[in-house]
Amino acid sequence: MSARLASLLLLVPLTACSGTLSRDGEGDPGAPTEPEAPENPRPPGVPVPGSDDCRPPPARLWQLDPRQLASTLEQIAPDVAPAGLAARFGRTMTLGAPFSSRPDIQNASTPFLAELVDVARAMAVGMVATGEGLPPCAADGAADDACADEVVDRLTRSAWRRPATPEERDALRAAHQAARAEHGDAGALRVLAQRILSAPATLFRSELGRLDPESGAAELSDHELADWLAYTLTDAPPDAELAAAADAGTLRERAALEAQVRRLLAREPAAAEVADLDGRSPARLHGLLRFFHEWLELDRIKDAPIAELRRAAPEGHPVRDRSPESLGRWLAQEPILFARQVLWEDDARLETLLGADWTVYGRTPADGEEEFDTFNTLRDYYGGEPRPAVETGPTADGRRGLLMLGGFLVAHHSTTHRGRWIREQLFCQPVPDPPPSVDNNLA
Repeated sequence: MSARLASLLLLVPLTACSGTLSRDGEGDPGAPTEPEAPENPRPPGVPVPGSDDCRPPPARLWQLDPRQLASTLEQIAPDVAPAGLAARFGRTMTLGAPFSSRPDIQNASTPFLAELVDVARAMAVGMVATGEGLPPCAADGAADDACADEVVDRLTRSAWRRPATPEERDALRAAHQAARAEHGDAGALRVLAQRILSAPATLFRSELGRLDPESGAAELSDHELADWLAYTLTDAPPDAELAAAADAGTLRERAALEAQVRRLLAREPAAAEVADLDGRSPARLHGLLRFFHEWLELDRIKDAPIAELRRAAPEGHPVRDRSPESLGRWLAQEPILFARQVLWEDDARLETLLGADWTVYGRTPADGEEEFDTFNTLRDYYGGEPRPAVETGPTADGRRGLLMLGGFLVAHHSTTHRGRWIREQLFCQPVPDPPPSVDNNLA
């Protein structure tokens, strides 16, 4: 793994400054709690080199996608986790793009939440019966209050990827004691395990941070950084070494953070992680490429006017004559395939990502062949299915780099909105909403 690639992978996610989400988790163990917002808050976090103002947002939650949630539960108790979890969650989780981890796209549906509870219940039964994933004190299904505390420590660290707070521990202890009085030791353990596995902290990873009331800045905690690294680079929860670094409180040191990036990229993937794309691109790159899709807001292409779609397609390319839906999907492919080409097969330089005079063309399906659907089956490309044939070639009209590709230009076809995206995403300078007297339709 080249030093350039590791450095670029560290830099690019740190420049993502969009997206906030508030969530009321009061009274629910495992529900993230947002820091109280100060007056006139500033975008918080650690500045990106070269920009004193570029910081991540103050409070953000990311919903795990089907693959990430499945890998999280499977790592806790692989022998009792139901088979095919990723596909099972994928059928019920989303109302939009199934590869996305954005909560506003995921919209965790009632059927999905019922599915998660069912899976948590089945796993809890299996774990109590076999002892898998539980501390030795619970191996025989008996657990007093002290052993229940050990179960809470172990399961919250594995399912929530962080220690439980004192308030969460108290709530879980009370739930265990109530269940023990009604259902006995084994029944109480099942209730406790199910409650932890189906909690919001299992389904979401947080970027809430530690708030500095004076500056309004919120620096991500070490466990939040560990989650970010693990799910972005491996589509799985933090491994033992990364979790230990988070517990030690070293990940906010840039050298330690970069060392973990290099280690995760260099480690030998398990057989199930290798996507047979070209022998070099592991399936865990899925998370990183999803970052580009969400960062560039390529889902906006679906709502773009047809005139903008055709204007963005290269002159003379057969894709120009396809239907608006097909053309939109093709335009959304190009930035993702281009980012993958730069990161994994070219020189992995930031100047290439933003200034290359070539691009990558996704293939056009043959007659009668099912069309490659960027919005609904990106996971097939990222996650191990044979990749579509691609070819590189010069960009249209002298365009250069990721931000001049047709997909990005269509997603942000208004020059005003495009300028706002660049100012907020690359320079992390929030643009205030216009006064009420201004007609937004002119923008």
